[in-house]
Amino acid sequence: MFLYIEEVMDVSSRLLSMLDQKQLTPDNPDFLENLFNATSLSFFLVMPVQRIARYPLLLQTIQKHTDPSHPAYALLEQAAHTSVALNCRINEYKRFREV
Repeated sequence: MFLYIEEVMDVSSRLLSMLDQKQLTPDNPDFLENLFNATSLSFFLVMPVQRIARYPLLLQTIQKHTDPSHPAYALLEQAAHTSVALNCRINEYKRFREV
């Protein structure tokens, strides 16, 4: 999953640079609109957790559109299975904590 971490970091730094150029401040009316209508800190705390649940679907969709003879197909399949297993473990842990 971290094969392209350099590219991810590059895109993130470019995005940060563009955001810095925009110079939005909390008193600017566009501030919250550019943060996906975020109205509280809890929005940002929940987003990474929700993202984990989306990984299996994303990986399975990519796998569906990847030729089985592609060299990365086996790794993609393994990552999809691992993300499903991770989500199952998270759900089991949540159920255990709720009881």
